[in-house]
Amino acid sequence: GGEDDYNTTLQAVATADVINKAFNMELNKRKKKIVYKKNREVTITTSGGTNSLTLDLAKQSGVNIQGVCIGTFARNIIYKHVKEKYDYEDSAFWKDLDNIKEACDISENLIKSNIN
Repeated sequence: GGEDDYNTTLQAVATADVINKAFNMELNKRKKKIVYKKNREVTITTSGGTNSLTLDLAKQSGVNIQGVCIGTFARNIIYKHVKEKYDYEDSAFWKDLDNIKEACDISENLIKSNIN
């Protein structure tokens, strides 16, 4: 999840697709097409290789997911606001409200990009 590109998130979405086809989809014999069941058997939250493009790729691919977990990518995009400026025990971090606000704004944009 270190990069914000489709190649990075491709495997997460592809894995969700495989799981959906195994548990949450069935063959519609009349239409001769694989379709989603009315009630899913497995809830899928993607993780690993996820970024701000994960939900977009899933939608483009017709892959139903119920959530996106973003760890490494999220940490990397706010790293300069936390660890590059402060040590873990530096209480000055909590007084630097402009820095915290900027990190929160970046995080908010990431979250919004992965909400339906």
